[in-house]
Amino acid sequence: MSVHRWERSRTEDLLRVLGDALAARGISHGALRLCGPPRYHARSTIYFVGDGHHSGCECRWVIKCPDEAARQDDLATPLTAEDQYEALRVLTAHFGSVAPRLRVPRPAAYLPTAGALVMEYVNGTSLDDFLRPRSILRPQAVLDGVALSGSFLRHLHALEARPSTVISTRALADEVLELAEARLAPAGLALPAVVLDELRSVADTDVGVSVVRLHGDFAPVNMLLDDANSVTGIDASLADVGPPEDDLARFLMMLVTDRLFLVSADSTRARGFRTSVQGILLEAYGGDATTSALLELRFIRQLCLRWLQRHNARTARNPSLSGLRRRVVDRFFALLLAERAEALATAPRTSVSPRFRPATEGLPAIR
Repeated sequence: MSVHRWERSRTEDLLRVLGDALAARGISHGALRLCGPPRYHARSTIYFVGDGHHSGCECRWVIKCPDEAARQDDLATPLTAEDQYEALRVLTAHFGSVAPRLRVPRPAAYLPTAGALVMEYVNGTSLDDFLRPRSILRPQAVLDGVALSGSFLRHLHALEARPSTVISTRALADEVLELAEARLAPAGLALPAVVLDELRSVADTDVGVSVVRLHGDFAPVNMLLDDANSVTGIDASLADVGPPEDDLARFLMMLVTDRLFLVSADSTRARGFRTSVQGILLEAYGGDATTSALLELRFIRQLCLRWLQRHNARTARNPSLSGLRRRVVDRFFALLLAERAEALATAPRTSVSPRFRPATEGLPAIR
């Protein structure tokens, strides 16, 4: 069977199974149809489905088929469709009190025979789509979206009460040094000397932190903003627990490593933009824009993993990629890592564990 015929057969099966599942749950719908071609991501395939009860090409449902075999340096293996459906069900109930300002897509069905879950379609623009060349000069729309995202994460982390724990800053620094030796060095990537020096000088300090249920892929691409001053968070797995810094560091890393900043990374405006982003996120999340040693150490680790992921991906796609392109990317990450080492040198040995406020307090308007 050709790839085209196989995909058409696969789509027909998915729509049939979806129709049966919606009918079984008493959800009224019209003729189901795809609103466009499937979207193939590194960790899943997504189908956008229209409904005959809705006019035009408007989407109503999203079918997500996770690839449980997917591997990525900076993310855990994807959960099963069933586990992702359950996480979405739990989060829908949890965010009910703060919707629609902060919300997640409502789950519609779990399709065991298809290895898929179904959720409502949410219309919105992902925060990373706001990153345009003009963003550095006029960053307010991005900063407002970051603030909404920080409030969203604050509410997600309030999902359940868990005992706090103690983390050693020395252990976190050693983890990064081991990562550099075991994985970066064999790939030909070297941490700048200033980063190595700062990591080696980190004192062995025990820091008390909250333990929260983590989003798992808290990133700008997973924050959907709309004109009603609200944000919808997607792709939360809730698979792991850990300190808030793990989610916060991933968000900051994904934002500042956007390709938009490759060329202008060392400009005064770009550096000011990165500083503003971090302060806005932390203020919205915990009520204090001050960073911490724990956050900076997790930030550095996330940058290392992203650097490795970018390196491996570009090598796989084009082993003969020009030396100039490689030098530009490597210099970009080296600059960001040195910047974080500078921040680590003066960061207090504390946590950014939240002083929880009402989740909708002080939310900005999206401009």
